[in-house]
Amino acid sequence: MSKKDLLRIPNYLEHIVEAIERIYHYLEDSLEIDFLDDKRLKMQLSETSKSSVKQRII
Repeated sequence: MSKKDLLRIPNYLEHIVEAIERIYHYLEDSLEIDFLDDKRLKMQLSETSKSSVKQRII
């Protein structure tokens, strides 16, 4: 790992914390069963994972 990569770790961690906070606020009033049955969410997660796999291949 280069020095440049090491200096970027705090930025990566900040991004992760921000994403977790957004997820928490989005779901704080939701019931688990509603979350698990949300078809729109499932479709979005499916598209996101497909996109992620394509980016890793490239």
